[in-house]
Amino acid sequence: MRVLLPAILLWGLASWGLMPAQQARLVALAPSLAPVSLSLNSSAIYLGSAMGAAVGALVIADGAMGRLGWVAAGFSLAALLPVLASGSSSVRPRLMPSARTALVSRTARSGPTATLVGEARRRSSLSRPRPAARR
Repeated sequence: MRVLLPAILLWGLASWGLMPAQQARLVALAPSLAPVSLSLNSSAIYLGSAMGAAVGALVIADGAMGRLGWVAAGFSLAALLPVLASGSSSVRPRLMPSARTALVSRTARSGPTATLVGEARRRSSLSRPRPAARR
């Protein structure tokens, strides 16, 4: 039990903890297609889960419980091949021009301790003097 619990914890972190990073990468690749790419990504994850359950059920129904881990490892290696074939393409998220300008001007004027929220408030209409009301 001492080995099983940390192994399950690591498995959970490895499988589901990487999903936000994967989704951020997909959005960075094509921001205008984010809804489509994220929905296709989710569909592929669900399809993979369903196929894994189906293949696992077939292996168990065949009476080959001892081979279940080997079959799962084979599918994991098969899923790893396209990742290795694609190479390591690191995509850096691009800031929108307004966000980039705000970030640069904030750092240049106020130093690193200023916040974007403060800069946004300064630029917003709430902090501008309002014209005097006409009577």
